[in-house]
Amino acid sequence: MLIVGYRFGCNYLYVLLVINKLKRKKRTEKAINTRKRKKKQTTKKAAGKRMSAYDVIQLIQTCGITSRLQLVAFAVQQNRNGKTNLAEFIANTGARVVDEASQSARKFAEAEGKT
Repeated sequence: MLIVGYRFGCNYLYVLLVINKLKRKKRTEKAINTRKRKKKQTTKKAAGKRMSAYDVIQLIQTCGITSRLQLVAFAVQQNRNGKTNLAEFIANTGARVVDEASQSARKFAEAEGKT
């Protein structure tokens, strides 16, 4: 929006200030939306990498893993294929969490068998 040949004086300056303010507002909204979009992309990437204990329990059930050693061997095999999620879970969580996940998987399997 460009105003040409308007009176010189207070009104002219006021109109220019309003135009500049509108332009800055558009830039600011665009910057805010860009930041929001980039933040969503980074959170999706981070969320997609990590495995939860529930995911490990489902994996143990589907593969029929019975011991921690078998789970570690399976993680090493997946790591060779380029999938590091399970290996990262085992490395980043304590042995107790992994043992509890395998016990929970056994309990889930028993509960499915009883129903």
